[in-house]
Amino acid sequence: MLEPLEARRVLASYYVDSVGGNDGNLGNSPNEAWQSLNHLFGIQLTAGDQVFLRRGSVWDESLTVDDPGTAAEPIVVTSFGEGAAPIIQGLSVYADNVVIEEIVVDRGKNSGDAVRIRNAHDVILRNMEVRNGISDGIDGTDVDRLLIDGLTIHHFLAGSFTNQQDAHGVVFSETQGLTIRNTEIHHVSGDSFQADPNRDPATTTDIVIEQCHFWTSPLTEDFNDFWFAGERPGENAIDTKVASTNWETAERMQITLRDVVAHGWVRDGFIANKAVFNMKEKVEAVFDGVTVFDSEIAFRLRGTRGNANVTLKNAVIYDVEKAIRAEDNLSNLKVFNTTFGDQILQTLQFAGGSGGVDSWDWRNNAFFQATIPSVAASSDNRVATAGDFVSVSTNDYHLSDTSTLLDVGVDLTGQVAIDRDGTPRSQGDGYDIGAFERVPSSTAAPRVESVSINKGAFQRSIVDAIDVTFDSVVTVDESQNDVLQIRNTGTNEFAAYELSQSVESNKTVISIQFLAGPTVDTRSGATKSLADGNYQMIINASRIEIAGMTLDGNADGVAGDDYVFGDEIGDRFFRFSGDSDGDRDVDVQDYGQFAQSFLQPPTSKTYDTSFDFDGGNDIDGRDLAMLEANFLKKLPN
Repeated sequence: MLEPLEARRVLASYYVDSVGGNDGNLGNSPNEAWQSLNHLFGIQLTAGDQVFLRRGSVWDESLTVDDPGTAAEPIVVTSFGEGAAPIIQGLSVYADNVVIEEIVVDRGKNSGDAVRIRNAHDVILRNMEVRNGISDGIDGTDVDRLLIDGLTIHHFLAGSFTNQQDAHGVVFSETQGLTIRNTEIHHVSGDSFQADPNRDPATTTDIVIEQCHFWTSPLTEDFNDFWFAGERPGENAIDTKVASTNWETAERMQITLRDVVAHGWVRDGFIANKAVFNMKEKVEAVFDGVTVFDSEIAFRLRGTRGNANVTLKNAVIYDVEKAIRAEDNLSNLKVFNTTFGDQILQTLQFAGGSGGVDSWDWRNNAFFQATIPSVAASSDNRVATAGDFVSVSTNDYHLSDTSTLLDVGVDLTGQVAIDRDGTPRSQGDGYDIGAFERVPSSTAAPRVESVSINKGAFQRSIVDAIDVTFDSVVTVDESQNDVLQIRNTGTNEFAAYELSQSVESNKTVISIQFLAGPTVDTRSGATKSLADGNYQMIINASRIEIAGMTLDGNADGVAGDDYVFGDEIGDRFFRFSGDSDGDRDVDVQDYGQFAQSFLQPPTSKTYDTSFDFDGGNDIDGRDLAMLEANFLKKLPN
C-alpha cells in the first residue's frame, strides 16, 4: 500500500534591492526583487521564511520584524549578492525566534535606538555593524535567550563632552539569558553595556560576555554639533544596577565575563570616578581572563544594596590610576591568579569604609612595581620583577622560563582550573603565580591548534579538503599509514586519503585530500569529496612528535592522547550535498544559490563549484537532480 507523502510547506523567500529592484516585481527571487523595505510591511512572515537584502543597497528606511518563527524554523533576515553589507536606518524586533545577520544599521546621527527589541525571545543578532546614533545602539526589554555574536557597535553619542548623556552601546532590562560574544563596542557616551538602567524589579541576569573588545579614545572627527575631534566619550565599559526600592527581594544578577579586553576610560574632570567595570549593588560577577589598561579605575566595586560579590581571576591590569576601588564596606571579593602590571598608581583604594575585608580572599597574585595591599599579605601573593615576565615593555606578562613565580602558588583546584590561555593548571610542581601558567618549553607536548574544512568555507555541499595545523613544527610519521582515520559515523566506513605536509609560520600543517573508496564520492576531473553524512577524525598521538614528546590530543598538558574531531556539533564535520551555507539542510536559500550557478559558465561571477557534484566542470541537469534529492531535507546530528 502506498503511504501518502508528508505534507510540506514551501518556505517563502523575499528579496529587496534598493538599486535594481522594483516594487512592482514579485519579490520572490533576486531578479524579481522589490526596491523598498516598506513593501515588506504588508507581508505576514511564517516560520522558516527568509528576507534577503541586496548587498550594496542603502535604505533610508527601518525594518520591523513582528512575525515569529520557531526554534526549528526561525525567521531569518540576511543579505545576498556581492559587495558591501546592505544598510538600513533602524531595526525593530517584536517576535520570537528571529535571526538577523550580515546587515548594517546606520542611524544617521539621529535620535531613536538603532536596534530595538521588545518582548521577543530566542533572538540572534549576528555579524552586523550598528553605528551612528544619539540614542542606544541596541536596546532591549524582556528579550530572554538573546545572542549577540560578531557585532561592531560604535559612535552613539548624546549630549556633549562636558555634559555626557546616556547613549549606550548595548542596554537591556528584564532579560534572562543574554550572551554577547566576539563583539566590539567603542565610542559611546554612556556605557558599552548596561543592565537595568531603570532599576526594574525584574532583574536582567544570566549574562555572559566573552571574547569582546570594549574601548574608547579621542574622536578623530566631529560628530554632529556637540562632539568634536579630540574629545574622548564614555562613562563605563560595563555598568550594573538593581532595583532602588525593595532591592532585598530582587533576584541577584549573575554576570560572567571571559576573555574581554577593555581600555580608554581615563580621567576627564567631568565624570567622577571613571571606571571600566562598575559593579554595583546586588550582583554576582565573575571576571575570567580580562585585560584592562589606559584607564582611571579598572574595577569599581560597591557594597551597597546587597553588595557586588566579585571574583577576579586570570586578569591582567596595567597603566591605570587605580586597579580596584572598593566602596561602602565591600565584602566577598576574591582575587586569584591576577597580574598587576606596570604603571599602576594605586593597587587598592577604599571609599566609604573597609569593613568587609575579613571576607576577602586574595591568592596567587603577582604585583609588578605595585604595593601589595595588606589583604594580600599571604606568601603566595608576590612582588614580581621584569625578569619574571616575557616582556614588560610590550605588556606581555607570560612567565619567563626563569621566573621566580613558577610553581610557588597555592593549589586553587575548583577555583582556577585553567589560565587565561586555556592552559590547565598546574603544569609543574605547583600553581604558578599570576595570570599565566608556564608550560616549560623542554616538556611541552605538541597540540592541534586548528582544523579547517574546505579552507574555512561555510559550505558543506562538497567536502574535499581538510587542513590540520599544529601549534609547533612537529614530526609526522607516515611510515605505517595510520596517522589518522576519518570515519563516517552513520555507515562506519573509513575514507581513504593522502597527506601532504608544509610548515607555515613555524607550525606544521597537514593537508588531507580523499582517494576513491568507501564513503568517498568520485568526481571526474575534480578533487574527490566525502559522501553525505557525519564524520569523526582521530589523529594518532604516537605519530605526531616533537623532541620525544607525542601529541597532547586533549590539551590537558599530558602527552599521548589521540586528537578527536567531529564529536562536537561546533566542529561542523559533515557533508550534505547542496548545503551551501553549512546549516545541515538544503532549503530555499540553498536552492536560490544553486539557481545562480545553474547552466552558467565556470567564469561567471555567480558560478559556485560546490554545486558541481559530479566534477563535470559545469552545473547542469545531473547536478540539479542530486540537489533535488536532498531538497527540504535535513542531515541529523
